[in-house]
Amino acid sequence: MKECFKQSALLAKQLGLVSFGHVSLDGSKLKANTSKHKAMSYEYMNLKEEELVNQINELLDQAEERDKREDEQLQDKTGYEIPDELKIKEKRLAKIREAKKALEERENELNPGKKVKRKEADQFCG
Repeated sequence: MKECFKQSALLAKQLGLVSFGHVSLDGSKLKANTSKHKAMSYEYMNLKEEELVNQINELLDQAEERDKREDEQLQDKTGYEIPDELKIKEKRLAKIREAKKALEERENELNPGKKVKRKEADQFCG
């Protein structure tokens, strides 16, 4: 994983250093758009590569440490469990739907073909 990440980061860095301009074969002279700040010597490239490798390793170490802390905090849980608050609301919603269905069934028995009137439903809710 580290090696793959390193190679990807180095490739992205290399792509950021290259600027392609217009190439002409008819002998016309054009001013080049180059940057002294992006030009690197081989020695400086090695230095930057080492810095990137160190930064990548540091980030991966931080991620691993954070993962360990989360494992300790969550213990047997995965972190993707449904929160207790949502479970309570889901149970409440199921009870409301059950009561609504019972009210509709009762109304259908007492007055076939008629829908539940809002006022009747409001009596149960206060």
